[in-house]
Amino acid sequence: MVDSTIPCRFVFESMRLNNLGNKDLPKIEPAEWDELGHLSEFLGSFVVSARNSPTIHLVVPRIVLISERIGVLAEHCNRVIRLAAATMQAKFDKYFADIPPIMIIANVLDPRCKLDFLRDVLGLGDQALQHTEYLFASPRYEPVPAAPPTLATNIQPQAANSSTRVRPVSAFAKFYANAPSANSSSTISELTAYLQEPRIQVDDCLDVKFNILQYWKNSRFTRLDLMARDVLAVQASNVAAESTFSL
Repeated sequence: MVDSTIPCRFVFESMRLNNLGNKDLPKIEPAEWDELGHLSEFLGSFVVSARNSPTIHLVVPRIVLISERIGVLAEHCNRVIRLAAATMQAKFDKYFADIPPIMIIANVLDPRCKLDFLRDVLGLGDQALQHTEYLFASPRYEPVPAAPPTLATNIQPQAANSSTRVRPVSAFAKFYANAPSANSSSTISELTAYLQEPRIQVDDCLDVKFNILQYWKNSRFTRLDLMARDVLAVQASNVAAESTFSL
């Protein structure tokens, strides 16, 4: 709304000059227009479009950019901007002092960032790994064990009252029951392999042209792919939902 008002500055000034006797026209001083321009610049730093941020993996880098931008605006030459930055900093600390784990995991699942961004920029490398390992160890992402093969046999069962009755299928039950189970090391083996692979090198980790959903669709990490589909489906903001039900 502010951006759409600024281009009308000269229209308002022309109307005021041509209708000096009309008291109904708003009288906006040049200094006020300048304040409006600064305000537009300030608010523009915090615009996050759902169209440009389709999935939650972009939230953490944007949080970092916003934090840096608030720091710059806090030293702005305009007093109004400095005051607005101070208010925004308080809001920022309230909502993003602790980044939600789901946003951290989503950033780890971005092959352009993995653990490096969270470790190098925010110092959250260990915390990010713990959150990701915890979710990956969920039974939902455990590999589905293959069904034991059907065994053909020509052995005829003996009489029902015989104590030596042959059960060829059950004879393998113990073997299958003692198959290697998914322990903590094997549970994270696919995650470890993913993290050990080199990151996709890009100049901008916020480039929306990178199709992260297509990346995971073609990934060889089948279990991580399932987790990525769950995590990346999370809405980055509840603004759209609130607007739908807003009266």
